[in-house]
Amino acid sequence: MREATNADLRLAREIIDAIDRSSPDAVLPSVIAGLMAAVDAEIGTSNVFEPRRMRNDFRTWPPGAMDTADHEAYRAYTGQQPLLEWYARTRQLVPVRWSDIVSLKALRGRELYEYFYRPVGIDRQLALALPLGSGEVHAIALSRGGSDFTDRDVVLVSCLQASLLDSLYETTEAARIAELVDSLSCLENPAIQAFLVHVDASGIVRVTAGNPEAVPAGHEFSPGKPLTPTTSRLVATARKSDVHLGRITAGARDARPGTIILFRSEPNESQQIRQLAPGERAALEAVATGASIEEAAQELCVSKHTVKNQLDRVHKKLNARNRADAVGVLWRSGWRG
Repeated sequence: MREATNADLRLAREIIDAIDRSSPDAVLPSVIAGLMAAVDAEIGTSNVFEPRRMRNDFRTWPPGAMDTADHEAYRAYTGQQPLLEWYARTRQLVPVRWSDIVSLKALRGRELYEYFYRPVGIDRQLALALPLGSGEVHAIALSRGGSDFTDRDVVLVSCLQASLLDSLYETTEAARIAELVDSLSCLENPAIQAFLVHVDASGIVRVTAGNPEAVPAGHEFSPGKPLTPTTSRLVATARKSDVHLGRITAGARDARPGTIILFRSEPNESQQIRQLAPGERAALEAVATGASIEEAAQELCVSKHTVKNQLDRVHKKLNARNRADAVGVLWRSGWRG
């Protein structure tokens, strides 16, 4: 295999610069487009798969290069993909061509070729496997008909490997953390402030999301910067058990690779009560005076069903386990009946 030339390195730098200028949702298309142009590929494929189960999720460029029938054919014979077989067996991360691991004659004898690659005109492929923190693998495959990919093409993709992995990793992690933030039940309560941080295994902040006001004084999280010694100690303690700092709770758990830290800032009782709708507060005040559901309904001129629904919403907004907890929040807010 030949060494990378200055021209190869300049082209690799141009592709990396284009990727760096891309918005987060455009990183993957930028990667595929840059690689396709660099090695004269006709179709680019992004595959995310789990090696042992061969679960596969893929997209193609340019958009529309393959139709639904093509995708179904690929899924039906995924296990026959030479590069997926090779990676599952060797776990090697170097760029590799079909011709490095299987002859064209043997490839053409497979159903995957007959029903998928031949109809779309693919005889040659060069792929790069990028491991993700989730344990899955992100494979980028560059395909074309006609002549094989050259040693120069392999060297160029090798030059780009580290930068591509960083870009795709950050994009994937950002999406995963954003999804986690959206799913946090505590964010359903608008009075609860939450802030989530993803720190990699080196102690560098990678992703932040939420309201920074939930972070206790003396601690700061800035993407791309390391944790301070004081914050590192807080995170280490929070990984063992939740840390309570006044109304702020810090919790942490392992992530691959690194740690996810969640800060929750509980509002004071007066703020919590103020967030209740008038009907919800009236129902809570009624039961706080000792009224039953039926009596509260009569007093408020609504149905028992309405009172029950209002109290259910009160429990959720106040993060109360039961009616007694909710009444306790009301009393601590300064209400005296």
